[in-house]
Formats: sequence, C-alpha cells, structure tokens
Amino acid sequence: MAKFNGLSHVLRDSACFSIEPYEADYLGYERGAHTSSWVRRENGKVVLIALRKHRLDGREGSGRYGDWLITTASVVVASKTDDDLESARQLAIVPYGDGDLRLKRLNGPHIVREHFFGGKVATSRARANGGILRLKLRQQSEGGVPLEWVEVLSVQP
Repeated sequence: MAKFNGLSHVLRDSACFSIEPYEADYLGYERGAHTSSWVRRENGKVVLIALRKHRLDGREGSGRYGDWLITTASVVVASKTDDDLESARQLAIVPYGDGDLRLKRLNGPHIVREHFFGGKVATSRARANGGILRLKLRQQSEGGVPLEWVEVLSVQP
C-alpha cells in the first residue's frame, strides 16, 4: 500500500508523452520487447525514469541513466513540474530498496522530505556539491514505518 501511495505522487497528467525502453531485452518477434526499466518523455524532455536494479533475465542493470542518475536500488524518479528531470525544482522519488542515489543537480541546498505511511514527514537538508546531490534511500523509518516517497525541493538562491 505504501508503494501504491508513493507512486501516486510520480503520476503525470500530460496525455502527450512517449515511453522508451531502457536496457531492454529483445526476445524475438513472437514475444516483442520487454523491459524492466523505462523513460518517459514529454515534449522531448525526460520527465520520469523507472530504473530497476535487475533486468528481466536476472542480470544486474547498469544502475545509471547517463550521467544524470546513479543508484544502487530500484527507483522511480519524476519531475513534479513541467521541466525535465535535470532542471525541475521539485522531484518525487519512490525507492524500491535501501541504497544510494546520486542525481545531477544544480549546486546548492535542497530540502528533502521523506513521506511515510500514515502521514508522518521527516524533513532534512542536503547540498549538491560538484553538481551531484547524494541521497540515502531507505524502505522504512527507524521505527519500521514504510516509506511512501521522497520529495526533493531545490532551494532558490
């Protein structure tokens, strides 16, 4: 239920978009292309990435999307604005596992809000250095409450 709630925050209301398979496994014409990871584009801009740690055949995925995202856990990252992921001032992240996430972001402070099942919110600050924002991903609070989603807000200079 917590993941369902979290995914509701990465939903986009645009009806004009394209989906691109990422690290797809092409299994032949009779089964078509299958992918565990994918990218959503709107107006040519990447606005959502669903990146899974393992591919459909069990092999490990790359854990990265170009130089923009590097992760050790499966994750969905979406822009909460009309801007692309790299320039959006508000992101929604749904992690599927504990791990590390590095995002290419503008240097400076960011507010990180972890939204937990039941409505509790834990707020912290993080700073992007060298154009990279580093986040620790977790599945639950220290008290065992499931994490729904993580909100990242870029603080205006």
